[in-house]
Amino acid sequence: MTKRLFLGFLVLIFFIGCTGVPDTQKIEKVVEEVGQEYAPDSRLEVWDITIGTNGPGITVNGETTSLQGFEALRTSLENEFPDLQKQYDVLLLPDTSLGEKSKGIIRVTVAHVRSGPKNSAMMVTQGLMGAPVSLLKEDRGYYYVKMEDGYLGWVRKYSVTANDVKSQANWLESPLAVYNQKQGMIYEQPDRSSYPVSGIVLGSRVKIKDSSPRWVRVELPDDRAGFIPRNELYTMNEFQEVQPQPEKIANLARQMLGVTYLWGGTSTHGFDCSGFTQTVMKMNGVELPRDANMQVNEGTEIDTTGNLARLQPGDLLFFGKNPDRITHVGLYLGDLEFIHSSGMVKINSFDSAEPNYNEFRHKTLRYVKRMF
Repeated sequence: MTKRLFLGFLVLIFFIGCTGVPDTQKIEKVVEEVGQEYAPDSRLEVWDITIGTNGPGITVNGETTSLQGFEALRTSLENEFPDLQKQYDVLLLPDTSLGEKSKGIIRVTVAHVRSGPKNSAMMVTQGLMGAPVSLLKEDRGYYYVKMEDGYLGWVRKYSVTANDVKSQANWLESPLAVYNQKQGMIYEQPDRSSYPVSGIVLGSRVKIKDSSPRWVRVELPDDRAGFIPRNELYTMNEFQEVQPQPEKIANLARQMLGVTYLWGGTSTHGFDCSGFTQTVMKMNGVELPRDANMQVNEGTEIDTTGNLARLQPGDLLFFGKNPDRITHVGLYLGDLEFIHSSGMVKINSFDSAEPNYNEFRHKTLRYVKRMF
């Protein structure tokens, strides 16, 4: 069965004397309900399905990442509108035009992921060197990708190596290392005075080719090679054994002080609020979804009734004008202080007697979640 499912020829065998114009409002309601069940969050799944009329019948057009959702839609339409002629022209992503190259690895230091296939489109997130992505389609020099955390967006083709499933698996199963400093450089030679091969930031992944007590020879996803000081890398085994500890989380967060706020930023080149917490927590063994209103659904809620005495360093703080609309997240440090990306990564206090007291954030604190 092809991914481009144009099934008009199937429905011509089952059309029973229907006259008049189809009730597209009822049909669109079915489309919406199925979409809500199988693709409820457009940041994570594509459900772009529209209904058109074709004489006494309908056409179902669009694209989706959910094969289950599409099959459920077809079943619902057949059950609820059995006598209605239907034509389907729905693209199931990934697009078959990609061939076997439906996987990829980020090859640049930081890849900007945008809301559309153009430089002027809003940046919605970032991908770090060595991270795997799924390629869904291409357009005008961009790939539409699903990131490792499930987020969708458009990335420049030159930022990604296009691979088949086996090649991506080979990369992920090779002896990888994770960069553990704020940011640094990969050098041509095991010498800091040699020319650079690439920049590298906290959380990036490279392949270990050889190592000595002071330097590690590494390979990048596009086969470039260079050297990184040994103490700036965790082996993947070391990284996977990291256990979240309140003091270590708070210490790493403080090391990000002064990093500029950047909408869509998840790297030490620039963070938005949830990119900051996602990165700090990931480096401490805790995987979080991308946005603040996603992260708030994780972990265990801490009761803050009356005061903040139950909080511990590493707890995440969620803010919003009302509890149903979370728009900001920060990280608790202890002693009524918290760190967050707002203008830049900075520390504020819930103590009104302190000079860094933030009354607005104090009044709009809605939830505290412990993630470990």
